[in-house]
Amino acid sequence: DMSNNNPLSASALEQSDDVPDLIDADSDKDWSDEEDCDDVGQNQVVNCIFTEKSFPSAKSYFLNLKSTQGFDIWNIVHLELSLDFFGYVKLINFLRSSYNGKAPPSIKELKENREIWDQEKYLKPVVEDDLLLQFMIDDEDDYENEDGSLHLDDSMLSNGGPKDDVTVLQKKLRISEEENKNLRMQLQEVSSRMNEMKSFMKGVIMKGDIYRPTSACRSQDGLEEEEFEDSGYFGTYSHHDIHAEMLQDTVRTKSYHDAIMLNSDRFKDKIVLDVGCGTGILSMFAAKAGAKHVYAVDMSEIAFQAMDIVRENDFNNKITVIKGCIEEVTLPVAKVDIIISEWMGYFLLYESMLDSVLFAAKKWLNNDGFVLPDRCDVHLVAAHDEKLLESQIGHWDNVYGFKMSCIKRSAVSEAFVQVVRPTATISDSVSVMNIALPNITQKQLNYKSDFVFKITKSGKLSFVVGYFDIFFSNGLDNNISFTTGPWTTATHWKQTVFFLNESLDVNVGDRIDGSIYCRKNPKDPRSLLVDWSIKGKTSTYSLS
Repeated sequence: DMSNNNPLSASALEQSDDVPDLIDADSDKDWSDEEDCDDVGQNQVVNCIFTEKSFPSAKSYFLNLKSTQGFDIWNIVHLELSLDFFGYVKLINFLRSSYNGKAPPSIKELKENREIWDQEKYLKPVVEDDLLLQFMIDDEDDYENEDGSLHLDDSMLSNGGPKDDVTVLQKKLRISEEENKNLRMQLQEVSSRMNEMKSFMKGVIMKGDIYRPTSACRSQDGLEEEEFEDSGYFGTYSHHDIHAEMLQDTVRTKSYHDAIMLNSDRFKDKIVLDVGCGTGILSMFAAKAGAKHVYAVDMSEIAFQAMDIVRENDFNNKITVIKGCIEEVTLPVAKVDIIISEWMGYFLLYESMLDSVLFAAKKWLNNDGFVLPDRCDVHLVAAHDEKLLESQIGHWDNVYGFKMSCIKRSAVSEAFVQVVRPTATISDSVSVMNIALPNITQKQLNYKSDFVFKITKSGKLSFVVGYFDIFFSNGLDNNISFTTGPWTTATHWKQTVFFLNESLDVNVGDRIDGSIYCRKNPKDPRSLLVDWSIKGKTSTYSLS
């Protein structure tokens, strides 16, 4: 099924009453005919990529290119490279910048230049108001000539039968019936892409700007005044490697599975919202548990993979995947009964995804609805590990006989994500933050807390370890919980380590006073700044 990889089909959009206003509702033609586009491209011609020839339209140019030079843009986009809309834009701009006056490249050359698709410079038009960038490549164009009349070939005719209109129409009807089997779900997917495409087209074609989501996907409480670009963050979650790591974290994934499946009675016939759905694994757990419908939302490109995964597992009638920021998308329902999300980051609040869950709960959650997980606790414990201390900090004192104290000072000011051995802990753990969902506010996520470490092992105190516990309770018959502490099976979150500027000598029974102030970094709200005071000595750490 190529529907998620191909550029959007404008002819399919015409059949929906729910399509946003990018399509002219009064037009009886599809948007791929650039002569109907009122805003851009009027009275222009298409200049050939490879020669100095001009053509009256994109369609006539592509047909000529196929017949004269064997360069079939439909085959390249749909079958050979499986490009989405943005890939198609990059392809056109790459060809214009690299093959002007040259022969068209072979399929092999294009496949070997895969770095094209990772370079945003090819999103910027080479030719101003390029009609090729305003042309929607649609599979149905294969059945029409330039003048709109029906194109005939042997595959559309009955075996040995006359080449008459009835036969052709019967064949086309069968094709249409097959294509429309999943039309309703496809239209939902199309609608979720339209807002992004509209912004992209407006910026790229009219202004030459490259669209990137900014602070619209960020905090809604006014804490952050400066716009913050999130494209890098969402891009991180577009690759399969990070999702493989999370799925293979059995502590994490099995806890969600058990919380949902062992409490399937709470999910039966409920409307569920999955915030930051990733591959859709939690959505499929909920659908399998009997949910009436699940709306799975994710801003990263993995959403398109989730759409395929949902169809592959026959949940396309139970799960609707929507690509977009939860703060911006429109759900087909007014309220939901349950919100599920795996939003936790390092030291719990890194990445600030909890903000999005709180926004979703405030906007869509029923009064008697609930969020899972519903409770989280942040803990600290004092520790010392000579080997870990040396590998991360101490080695800067002697690098092949040279001192690098400036880098050591910089390293000490950063939090490290490490797996800490349980034998390294030298105190009882203390709780410094308790979160109950969905009642906590975004402002309360910047927290301060005093604590006292009760030393259980004499020696040195060289770093503080941060970790968190997660609880699925909220009236469930079968409560589920897990910890990311150093005494149990390691998770992909590991633990967060804050090295002291100077190690402290401690003895069993000592009480070490301290305080913590954890807050978002104003320059990068997805990262954290953590102020510490240990025995009166203060320092600030960044977790980014």
